[in-house]
Amino acid sequence: MRRSLIALAVGGLALGFQANAIGAAPASGGGGIDQLMNIGPVDYKPAELSAGGVSVVRESALRDTATALGVQWGIGDRSREISLHLGRLAPELDRRFGFGRLTLGAGFLPPVIHETRDALAVAGNVLRIAKRTYTIEEPPRPVAVVPTWRDWLFLGLDESLKPGLPAHPALLPRDQHEIALWKRALAAAYAEGRAQAEEAFQLNLARLKSTHEGMERYYDLWKRGVVSAPVIAQVDTLVDRADPNTLIVGGAVIRVTVPADFVETPSKWVPLAQ
Repeated sequence: MRRSLIALAVGGLALGFQANAIGAAPASGGGGIDQLMNIGPVDYKPAELSAGGVSVVRESALRDTATALGVQWGIGDRSREISLHLGRLAPELDRRFGFGRLTLGAGFLPPVIHETRDALAVAGNVLRIAKRTYTIEEPPRPVAVVPTWRDWLFLGLDESLKPGLPAHPALLPRDQHEIALWKRALAAAYAEGRAQAEEAFQLNLARLKSTHEGMERYYDLWKRGVVSAPVIAQVDTLVDRADPNTLIVGGAVIRVTVPADFVETPSKWVPLAQ
């Protein structure tokens, strides 16, 4: 079976994913998608069954059933493969994406700052050139629990998808014509399901990398005097009433009172690396 190596470079970290080529069913010892692909004719032949070919209504029912099963198995199989490889790489990922060391204290994540280099913008007869552009994409935000890479990389994946055969035999192929149709629809849907899971993972990885780099960039710019630190204030309360039926003793309210902002005086900056 053809195999492909998906190399995902994340900064200095290379994540090696040895995965089946999208569209190819992994060897499963006769279970899972293989069982669906190798299904035989079911013993269900009502009087209206034609002697040859497949009716339009019948073809639609079979195709819909095979498509639903194939997509779910494709998503599930690729999700399980990704989860397995991420589990093996967990120590490296923990070191590379350590959000705990980036917190501002008091349970706040830092701003996420995006950088664009050598940008050109045309407006009418004006050409604007920007060597570097910084944008605060996300302000500092409070978190009850410091996130990990898992909060990004598993979004949209579902390892639990292992659908079984439909209960009613009318939704299964009954002869060789229908089996051929079933296999074509199932294979196409399985490939689509794997592609969907792979696309979700790649987007998750890009978002994780962008968010983590954006937080690191905030600290770099803050040290250089290009951006100011947000002001986080805490107000302690001895007694508070959240509502008529709730009494809070020894509470505290922590919030950002002054957001992070760019410093517009270049003379205050430490020169940026070229």
